[in-house]
Amino acid sequence: MIVVKPFPLIAAGVLTFALFSSAASVEVLPTPGQGIQPRALAASDGSLHLIWYQGSDRGGDVWYAKQLGGKSFSEPVRVNSEPGTAIAAGTIRGAQAVLGKGDRIHVVWNGAMKRKGDHPPLYYTRLADDGKSFEPQRAMSGDWIMDGGGAVAADGTGHVHVFFHGGRGEGMGEANRRVLVRSSADDGKSFDAERVISPDGDGVCGCCAMQAIATDDGTVVAIYRTASDGGKQRDIATLTSRDGGKTYAHAIMDRWSIAGCPMSSMSLAAGSHGILAAWEREGQIYVAPAAGGSAGAAVSPDGKPNQRKHPVLAVRGDQVLVAWTEGTGWQKGGSMAWQILEGNALAPTKITGRAPGVKVWSFVSVAPTKDGFVIVQ
Repeated sequence: MIVVKPFPLIAAGVLTFALFSSAASVEVLPTPGQGIQPRALAASDGSLHLIWYQGSDRGGDVWYAKQLGGKSFSEPVRVNSEPGTAIAAGTIRGAQAVLGKGDRIHVVWNGAMKRKGDHPPLYYTRLADDGKSFEPQRAMSGDWIMDGGGAVAADGTGHVHVFFHGGRGEGMGEANRRVLVRSSADDGKSFDAERVISPDGDGVCGCCAMQAIATDDGTVVAIYRTASDGGKQRDIATLTSRDGGKTYAHAIMDRWSIAGCPMSSMSLAAGSHGILAAWEREGQIYVAPAAGGSAGAAVSPDGKPNQRKHPVLAVRGDQVLVAWTEGTGWQKGGSMAWQILEGNALAPTKITGRAPGVKVWSFVSVAPTKDGFVIVQ
C-alpha cells in the first residue's frame, strides 16, 4: 500500500506530500502575490519558470518570475507592456506560456476590452534578449474575432507557433469558427500570416480554451473543442503536424453531446508516453495519448466526480501527474485535486491528494522537478 503523508514545510504556504514510491514528492506552492491563473514551466536546468495574473478580472496584468534556487524567485516582471491589457474573467482566457530555444519564455493572452463593442486581440510577447524584460506586446489575431483562449507552442530549435480560434464577417457563429495558426522560424522575432487549419463543418466551441505543444522532431499538436450539429456536439479534436507545422491532420478524440459551451480547457504534455492529452467530460477528467484516437482513461481518486475541470499534466519518467479543479464555476472558486498515473497503461494509482483554496477564475498548474512534481495553485 502506498501511503500519502502531508506535512508542512518551514516556508509559509508550502505543503509537501511525501510519496513512498519512485516519485519522491508532490509539492504544492501558492501563486505569488495572491495571484491567480498560474502557469509553471520546468526549464532544462531543472529550475521553474512561472507566470500568473493579478488585478481586475476584466483588465489586469500577467507577471513572470524564475526560480533562483530552493523557494526563492526572481523579482516579478510584468509580461504585458501595456498595463491592464490582460483578462481573467471566464478562466479559459488566461495567459499561456511555453519555454522554447534556450529556455526563452513565450507568452500569449486574450486582450482586455477597453470600450464596449471592442474585439480585443490575442497578444503575444517573448522574453527580451537581456533576459530581464519582455518585448512590446504584439496583436496576433488580425480581424478575426476571438472569444475563448489561444495557445502557444515552441520547440528547442527556434520554431514558435501561436494558435487561436475565431470568426469574422458573417462567420461569427460557432459553426463557422475556425482554428488558425501563425508560425515563426526565428524564435518569435517574426511570424507568418495566419492560416486556417481546422476543417469546415466542425466549428469551434467559442468559449473554450486551446492547448498546443511542439517537439524537436517537427511534431506540433493543438487540441480544442468543436461545435458541430447545430452546436449540439462538442467534441475534443486534435490538429497534428509531422512536418514542423506546415500541414495539419484533424482527428476527433472524444465525443460529447451537449447543447451548450462547457467553458472547458485542456492540457498536453510530452514524455516517455509520447504526447499525452487531458480534457473534461461530464464532470470527469480523461487522459490518453494525443495520437491514440482513444476515449481515454478516467482518473479515479476517492470520491465521486464533483464538477472536475481544467486538467493539467506533467510527466516524469513513466509517471504522469494529472491535477484539476473541483467545484469551480462562473465567479466561483473551489478546490484542487491530483492523482499519479503510472506505466504505459497510465494506470491510476492510489497516490492522490486534495486541497482547498482555488480562487475565483483560477486553476492550478503542474511541472516535473528533479525530486517529483510541483503543483502551483
